[in-house]
Amino acid sequence: MSIAVKPLALALASCLALAACNQQAGESEDDFEIVVPTASPTPAVEPGTVTDPAASTCGAPDGAEFVGQTDTPEVRDRITAALGEKAPAGIRFVTPNDVVTMDNRADRLNVMIDTTGVIRDLRCG
Repeated sequence: MSIAVKPLALALASCLALAACNQQAGESEDDFEIVVPTASPTPAVEPGTVTDPAASTCGAPDGAEFVGQTDTPEVRDRITAALGEKAPAGIRFVTPNDVVTMDNRADRLNVMIDTTGVIRDLRCG
């Protein structure tokens, strides 16, 4: 048992020696301030969604009423009528497994539709 204790004691002594060397001359532990980050009082912003203030370039915040609705031709017509002028680059309806270009355009509205056919998000891009 004493064999296992010796390496452990040696390792502990080495750590203490290194810690003592790390403290500069003339400094004490009282010279350091501990800073604890606090939570931001502002609500979380999901970049590129209706919660993102920058998303107003394509009209996404104005389409929040459509989130949660079932995707139908009538709903698409209502979205186009309500937001078409606010999205100069057009409106793109994106369903799962759709092949879309990866060019991000701040003035294009993407209507994100889930696998059940429900509109889940509106975002610029």
